[in-house]
Amino acid sequence: MFRFIFPFIVLISIAANIYSQTALVKGSVINSQTSEPLSDCNILVKETLTGTSSNFNGEFIIELPFGDFTLQFSYIGFETYIEKINLKSSKTLVLDVKLVPVSLKEDQITVTGKKSKPNTVEQSIIAKEIKRMPNLYNDVLRSVQVLAGVSTNNELSSGYNVRGGSFDENLIYLNGFEIYRPFLLKQGIEENQTLINPGLVSSINFYNGNFPSRLGDRMSSALEVKYADHFNNTIHGSFYADLLNTGILLNNSINDFNWSIAGRYSYPDAFLKQLQTTGDYSPSFSDFQFSGNYTFGDNRIELLGLLAENKFFFEPESWIGNFGGLTRGDYRELKIDYTGRNEYRYVTSLIGIKSINKIFKNTKLLTSAAYYSTNETEQKNISGNIFYNENPDQSHPVNEYVKTRDELVDNKLDLSSYRLSVGLMSEIGNHILSTGAEYRIVDLSNRVNENFYELGDSTLLQTPYEKFVDQSIKLNSLSIFLEDEIKITRELKTVAGLRYLHYDYTNENLFSPRLSLLYEPTPLTTFNIGWGYYYQPPFINELKNPEIGQLKSQRAIHYTLGIEHLFREDFKFAAEVYYKDLDNLIPFYFDELKMVYLNGNTREGYAYGLDMQIDAELVDDMRSIIGYSYLDSKERDKGTAKYQRRLLDQTHTIQIFLQDKFKKHPNWQSHVRFLFGSGQLYYNRIAVTNPLTGDSYIDVNINNPAEYFLYFRVDMGLSASFDIFQDYKLLFVAEVLNVFDHLNYGSYDWVEVLEEFNAPVRIPRVLSQRFFNIRMEFEF
Repeated sequence: MFRFIFPFIVLISIAANIYSQTALVKGSVINSQTSEPLSDCNILVKETLTGTSSNFNGEFIIELPFGDFTLQFSYIGFETYIEKINLKSSKTLVLDVKLVPVSLKEDQITVTGKKSKPNTVEQSIIAKEIKRMPNLYNDVLRSVQVLAGVSTNNELSSGYNVRGGSFDENLIYLNGFEIYRPFLLKQGIEENQTLINPGLVSSINFYNGNFPSRLGDRMSSALEVKYADHFNNTIHGSFYADLLNTGILLNNSINDFNWSIAGRYSYPDAFLKQLQTTGDYSPSFSDFQFSGNYTFGDNRIELLGLLAENKFFFEPESWIGNFGGLTRGDYRELKIDYTGRNEYRYVTSLIGIKSINKIFKNTKLLTSAAYYSTNETEQKNISGNIFYNENPDQSHPVNEYVKTRDELVDNKLDLSSYRLSVGLMSEIGNHILSTGAEYRIVDLSNRVNENFYELGDSTLLQTPYEKFVDQSIKLNSLSIFLEDEIKITRELKTVAGLRYLHYDYTNENLFSPRLSLLYEPTPLTTFNIGWGYYYQPPFINELKNPEIGQLKSQRAIHYTLGIEHLFREDFKFAAEVYYKDLDNLIPFYFDELKMVYLNGNTREGYAYGLDMQIDAELVDDMRSIIGYSYLDSKERDKGTAKYQRRLLDQTHTIQIFLQDKFKKHPNWQSHVRFLFGSGQLYYNRIAVTNPLTGDSYIDVNINNPAEYFLYFRVDMGLSASFDIFQDYKLLFVAEVLNVFDHLNYGSYDWVEVLEEFNAPVRIPRVLSQRFFNIRMEFEF
């Protein structure tokens, strides 16, 4: 590949524009209240749609040809500043800019997946007003599903897949601290809210491949969420309530101390009652979060704390599923009558502290410490009598007893993670050097106590199992990274990084080189090339099955080539092709949402594809996103020639988020989210015979996967905001989730009911129906 990359770089370098008459504009950007330098302030030259960002000391420098220009200085939490300049000589123009802090209202939330620095190779998206994006719970992780390269096939879950990888392959950071989704989930309905509070968020950065060396060790993607950290010196906040959840938040600035607190309570039983399985649902979620920072001179301390509890209690009554018969227009019915209950609960806490100290003019010392804990319990004692109805349209349908299914579960998982890190960032000439080390102590206690069996007249029963596991595992690790961002010329930048990981559990020493090149032949067009190694050491889900034996890290090598073009300031097109070389893969299948890993590192594979994204203001000051992705991902057992599609190989996906408003009444707005995907895959269940007893059972066949029906979903929201006093706002939102009432498939149940076939048939477990939600929010 490199024999094509370097000639490409040489050719586009020859085509670069050369300006003969130029002048320098340099200066600094500071906080007008504290005089604190503002690093990474965005500085845009509006006439050329190019620009730069301030360094660690708030300093910037731009080279421009002679003429009149408009500079725009923007920084989250501050008022945008405009400066008009005239350059008519080579004399350096000096600007000292003071930005005024503003209270960060919730309607200023921005999601960004754009390439803000040359050390990332990612799709570009901007979507304002996350909380108005229609989705279940107005959830941050579910908003990521509109990004190119991201796919999902279950709206009940916040999980997402990136370029053919599972959710286990994604990193999530909150204010620089890694967080996790629950580990014992089997159904999306058990999850409820996620840990990230959308009311506190100021920005989200998403990397769908080739993420930088400073981030951790996963094979697919990284998500960085940052809470707002600049507020006014008067208390601001909001209160909201809808049919599913309620919450309150407050923020304030006292001298140099900025703080925000928020609490949420969720009660989605109204939504769950319309699902395919009927019964008594009693779910609840509550959390409390605090975020604060204190600035003194050139130094800064940041704090983050959260405590969340999720409870799910369910007494199922019945489930009815339909499947096709032998003739067109014919369908048959399977019914399960339940007794028993299902309880799921987790308590998660996080406390983190970060210190940023300026030790030299161009050098900062970063230290942080964090404690993360999650305690999960899953208890289930459910018995289901399964009946088959050959002709459910009859006035007096006859239910034929098939079998009884019993499931007993008593699982408990405790995870404690202690993290200590230290790093340096320094700007030397045209180099920005960063390095850091992190040590983690991770204690895992995992008890699995599960029993499953079936009894009845069916000749094929699912394979019975009894599983008891009592694990106490240490997953300690040491990681070190070194990264250099180099501005080679005005048009060409590169980021070269190296990451080292020692993982105690596998006793591996892993080196991950990563490289990206960014070339801007014109202010409107950018090319990027990326390459890097990404290892994923075995973590909780991979280690749940001790029968697998000794594992080692899975590995992916990323190759990316992308282009981004600005047609105008508010209309951007981006496209990227990629290839991932995959090795040491651990095969798995899904039991509903739960990933069940099999065997060891027995497989290898690949993934390649194309992501395209349009990010545009089709309506003034309202971002819209239109994306398309193509994916081809396959794997095979090592030493064999035949490839098969990977389970998350969703060939075509379309993601659309549109916003509009009434021209005469711009406070009335509409928001539509559209997700489409060709089907993901599943493994068929087949009849297998126990060689010792001669009994036949239904079991998983991990070869020749089949494809689900396509995934299709449209969610729509209408909002109206009103200024009722000088600093008060009232917002009303009406949402229709699943507008067309399309029933997507979440999984299949497998039962032998047809005498014509000595094999199990699949009965779809469908997801959510149409749901109407109304919401009121009061900002002050």
